[in-house]
Formats: sequence, C-alpha cells, structure tokens
Amino acid sequence: MPTPTATERLAHFIHDIDPAKLPSAVREQATLCVLDALGIALAGMSEPSARAARAVARNAGGREESRVLVSGERLPAQAAALVNGTAAFSHNFTDTTLTCILHAAPAVVPAALAAGELAGATGAEVLAAVVAGYEVMSRVGGAINAGPARLAHQKKGFHPTATCGVFGATAAAARLWRLPVETTVHALGVAGSLASGLSISLRDGSDVWRAHAGFAAGQGLLAARLAQEGLTGPRAVLDDPRGFCAAFTDGHYDLEALTSGLGSRLLILDAAFKLHNVARVWALPLDALAILRSMASRDATSSEWT
Repeated sequence: MPTPTATERLAHFIHDIDPAKLPSAVREQATLCVLDALGIALAGMSEPSARAARAVARNAGGREESRVLVSGERLPAQAAALVNGTAAFSHNFTDTTLTCILHAAPAVVPAALAAGELAGATGAEVLAAVVAGYEVMSRVGGAINAGPARLAHQKKGFHPTATCGVFGATAAAARLWRLPVETTVHALGVAGSLASGLSISLRDGSDVWRAHAGFAAGQGLLAARLAQEGLTGPRAVLDDPRGFCAAFTDGHYDLEALTSGLGSRLLILDAAFKLHNVARVWALPLDALAILRSMASRDATSSEWT
C-alpha cells in the first residue's frame, strides 16, 4: 500500500471526528469561537464590504438554503457563507491563531453554519465541523507560514486567512454533508485550485481583504459540492512538489506540520481572542497602557487627599 498523502490523512480525520468524543475544553473553545464570530459578524454586516457581498448574493437569486445573519433572509448556502464570512471579517476583530498568523473563525464558522443549516445538522455536529475546519486550516497555515517556513507564504504576498481558509471551510462542509473519505480527498484537492487572496489590500487602504474570509467560506462549500457531484482533485494537493505548499511559498515549508500529532491535540485550542480591535501584536502594549493609565489616575486621586 502506498503511503497516504497528507490530504488523505486529513480527509480521514475530517470524516472520523466524533462530536460525542470531543473533550469538554475543545467543545467550550469551539462554542466561544462560534459566539465570537457571530457577534463580530452582527456588527460587520453594516460595513460597505458586507453590504456589497449581500447585494450581489441577493441579486443572483437561487434556492433558499441558508440564512444571512441580521436580515434572516435565505440564500443558496454558498452565497450565505460568502455574506456572513465577509461580515465576520469586516472589522478584523476575529480570533487569531498566533503560530501561523491567520484568522480561522470568519472562514470556518460561516461555512459550517451554512452547510449545517442545509444539512439539518445538530449543534453538536456543527461544533465538530468547526473543530475540523480549524484543524485543517491551522495545519495548512502551519506548514507554509510558521516554523521552518518563516512566514514564507505571507512574504510572497499572500493572505493566509484567505488562502488557507478555503481548506478549513471545505473541511467543515465535508464533515456536515457526511462526504465519504474519498470524496473529501477530492474536495480538498479542488479547494487547492480555489485558494487565493493577496495581502496588498491590507496595506493600500482598499477593502477587498475584508471579503477574503467570505471568499474562503463560499469557495469551501463550492469545493465540497463539486466533489460531491464527481469532480476530482489531486490527492497530494498539499504535499506534492507542484502542490499548494510548494507553489505558495519560496520553497520553505514544513510538510510534517500537516499531519504531525494529528488528533492528539486539537489546534482550535490555539485560537486567541481579541480584546482590542487591532492586530493581535498590539494587545499586550494596549493592556500595559491601560494599567499605567489606571495607576496614574489612582496616584492623582491619592495626591489630592494628601
């Protein structure tokens, strides 16, 4: 038997994840990730980026499959994931996986909600799909943007939330739609050809970066549906010399990160929530500033009474 590819091993993980066997700490973390993403999406729905996505999705029409947040209107699942994902990332307030510098929630959670609603899934099944999506997205990000990779993906001008997000969204949809392992392999293979997102928008003031998570969420559902209908994708889409990791870096990547310890410690636990609406790197300096201001205020009050 040939050695399984990383894609095949990840597909088995997605297929086999059992909601009933998730540790309580993982279920609690996944619940927080969903609630955090929902709150941010509710606030982001009024942003121009989300309004644009909603207008396009609404005008395109189609089957009423999944709900758009706030309005409650039902759109095709892929369109709902696009709109909700864009809203969830429009304020850049979502949780951060610091090891590989990406935001899993706005890509994975909207995809899971849209796919889950279409499938009539339970809350426990949606949480398991979110865990699977975080795992796959974080592992892809870890392979190309952490450790030996030395931010190789980001330095090439790619936006990891967008490019890795499509794999996470595909994983969530595949789990909720109960795709067989073989079909899930092909879905991830298709996702590799849908991965895109440039970081230039984060620097030049344009808005398209705010839609990157929506793109990933919607394209993940598209990849799963295409595979479900028989479209095949490369079995080694991640680890082949002409696959995703090689093509989206400068040659520095870590294939072991794709599967090392798979299932032993779930990577959703690495998601760190933001208390300030800035890049996560500014969180500690802002906390320190708040402490200093509080101390200065107390000192000033104390001096008034001496």
